[in-house]
Amino acid sequence: MHLSSARAVLLGIVATLAAPAAAHAGAPPDFAASQLYSGFTQAYGVAHADITRDGVGDAIVADRSNATVSVLAGAPGGTFGPPTATAVGTLPEAVAVGDFNGDGHPDVATANYSGTISVALNTGSALAASTSFGANAATFDDMDRVSDLVVGDFNGDGRDDLAASGSSGSGTPSGRLLVAFSAADGSFPAADVTTYDIGSNRSGWSIAAGDVDEDGKLDLITANFGRQDLTYFRNQGAGTFTDTPTLALTAGSATAAVELADVDGDGHLDAAFTYSTADVGLFRGHGDGTFDATPVTQHDGTGQQPYELAIGDVDGDGRPDAVTADFGSRRFGVWPNVAGSFGAALGFEVGEATEGVNYPSGVALADVDGDGRLDVLTTVAYSASGGLTVRRNTTPRPAAATTHSVVTEITPTSAKVAATVSSADSDGTWRLGYGTTSTPSLFTSDQALTANSGPQHVEAVLTGLTPATTYHVRALVTDAAGETAGADVTFTTAPKPADPDTGTPGDTPGTPGTPGAPPSTGADDHPAPNPPVTAGPQPVPSTPATPAAAPQQVRSDQARVITATARLFGGRQLATLLAGRAVGAPFVAREPGTLTVSAEAPAARTASAAAKRKPVRLLSGRRTFKRAGTATIPIKLTAKGRAMLRTGRTLTVVVTTTWKGAGGQTITTKKTITLKAKRPARQRGR
Repeated sequence: MHLSSARAVLLGIVATLAAPAAAHAGAPPDFAASQLYSGFTQAYGVAHADITRDGVGDAIVADRSNATVSVLAGAPGGTFGPPTATAVGTLPEAVAVGDFNGDGHPDVATANYSGTISVALNTGSALAASTSFGANAATFDDMDRVSDLVVGDFNGDGRDDLAASGSSGSGTPSGRLLVAFSAADGSFPAADVTTYDIGSNRSGWSIAAGDVDEDGKLDLITANFGRQDLTYFRNQGAGTFTDTPTLALTAGSATAAVELADVDGDGHLDAAFTYSTADVGLFRGHGDGTFDATPVTQHDGTGQQPYELAIGDVDGDGRPDAVTADFGSRRFGVWPNVAGSFGAALGFEVGEATEGVNYPSGVALADVDGDGRLDVLTTVAYSASGGLTVRRNTTPRPAAATTHSVVTEITPTSAKVAATVSSADSDGTWRLGYGTTSTPSLFTSDQALTANSGPQHVEAVLTGLTPATTYHVRALVTDAAGETAGADVTFTTAPKPADPDTGTPGDTPGTPGTPGAPPSTGADDHPAPNPPVTAGPQPVPSTPATPAAAPQQVRSDQARVITATARLFGGRQLATLLAGRAVGAPFVAREPGTLTVSAEAPAARTASAAAKRKPVRLLSGRRTFKRAGTATIPIKLTAKGRAMLRTGRTLTVVVTTTWKGAGGQTITTKKTITLKAKRPARQRGR
């Protein structure tokens, strides 16, 4: 019996700010008493979306026994009304939400274990009667059971499509992947439905979508019950998929659930999964469509059967955690993120023993009460008086101060610093501490932080600095719990110009933390969406507006990325690259868009490349910005690049950056460098 819940679609790489962990860890998660909602016989899949279009999220529940999908209208404060049911196909087990007809209203689809998919379009405030497709369609009759589904624009036409996993045959079933493209009216024509083979004895129990290879197209991955593996399907364009070698697990039982998320914070999607017995695991992604050969696993040891999985920051430390619906118990498990993987599970009851709730079958994360914390919605397959339980998140919010590993717009006497800060359950303040040692001696003025406001992206300009001097800087947050310090970051100011008369206004020294003109970033720069101030740094909203500057101007930010990339070929950075890990280059996006970085050796050829006269690609990196902001571009060496750089030969390398803005502009810049690549000195062990 397969159990499934809604899948969160990751539309490409999320442009998270690459930041060292804060000194203050997240508090252990805690939850209020459960709220139980009745009206179901066998509740399975669960999702959360504003179906009624009143500005408050609603709960959507699939009832397997009654063959219905129900909407429970949400109310302010995190409560829900009685269920309003819509009939769907037989045995619905999973539910997903998407806009299939492009009218701006969230529609609902269910994966039916009877071998069909049902779609109920939104009339504007409710669901219309559903339509089903599947078992009798010629393109679909080799998929007897549909177990899970996920929403995404897989063919790039701007409308949400569906992908589903399941199986065909009895005894030793064969796994199936289905991709269905939506028409303009929200239907799914049989001619636009394609199935792919997952393999023998690989029932596709779970499916997730995300841009694994960072090419701008959504890929798919399935968890295969019956085998200890996952299967990754690469989107080749126009919604055509090619399966790649499966990700085999070294131990454990069959895989049950899978999600894609950047768990380790390196900017690439990782594959999080559950075993059907008691474990949660992680295959770390590399951003090029490959994963680590061996997963990192965490064993629970209690046989709780974590059949369903959701990913989100439950404990408020800024890192995604895993939450499982544990079918073998009356609990859900929270697996906190510890150093980029999952720690030991903490179990929480889905309901009171007197309520007769058993067999948690679905899980979803949503902020149902609007307090900025992710709450947990679970469905139970068997219950004496209900089927949906909600436990509101009451985890205390720790103060957090994290300074990004990027300091930008450095001049001889100034520099701009970005940080992410948040206050706990009390109001607080933030400031930057800086100086020539790791102990701050200078500080910017205090700025207010509102309690429970969540992480805020802030920027400040440090002025009055000494040219050609190394400085330390860190973010500091003070609230009722005391002062919390972010990680120490160093930077070196630029040398003093040979002719001081040519300096920009930002080169004029001022008093640290007092008014002064911000540094010029060049006449061809875009204006910052929320310019930092030096008269007491002001916080920048976490979702800045898209600037109205002319997008065709050359960006000095790209020049910095090129310079930073050229410097990657030396010292410890080269050692890091040769070890197969990524090294970052800073970039400030003034508007949404994508930056691609690469380095090629034009004179070098491999045997296969020589015929086409293509240079050997040494470096690659890519970052997509959904909004303006500061981030680190993760750059890695290719396998050929690592081999070539270990030879000690002299190479001419062309570093290229291409910026594609949301407005359609494309700006390409290049830099040619000559380097003598050599194996870095062996580091002495501790």
